[in-house]
Amino acid sequence: GTNFMDLKPWINLHWMSSQLHVVHACGPWVGRIREQRFPQEELGRNGFSWAMGDEWWVITRGLATYFVHSSLEPFLELMQHRVNAEEIFWASVVSNIPGFAQMIAESVVWCIFSDTDDWRDAKHSPDNIVDERLDTYFGEIKRRWPDYFFVRKVRMG
Repeated sequence: GTNFMDLKPWINLHWMSSQLHVVHACGPWVGRIREQRFPQEELGRNGFSWAMGDEWWVITRGLATYFVHSSLEPFLELMQHRVNAEEIFWASVVSNIPGFAQMIAESVVWCIFSDTDDWRDAKHSPDNIVDERLDTYFGEIKRRWPDYFFVRKVRMG
């Protein structure tokens, strides 16, 4: 089968890979633990290959089954304390599956990053596509529609 996901090599200077502070969740509250650093380099020295991507994908049943296997529980436990885990976890797991032979194709998600932060939730997030700006994006969405499964960050209003 084919998995559609954003799977990029690890870039040490990227903001995702350089945020190493540890976080802890307690119910809806999440706080940074200033005295601790995520053991990213240690895992790398021990043979783990980090990768990055996004958290929007379409995957095969076989890969989904692997993602929920109990053997990943220790890694899940560790990653719950990592900032931006959702943009690192999936790509890193796929990059470390022994003998993985399924096809990885380009993501089927369309999103856009404009030159301004006015339409984003955060500097690193794609634009929110709102009604008043739909005309700005519609030509590109229509042109790329056959290649994409869904459009990311649409908001009413």
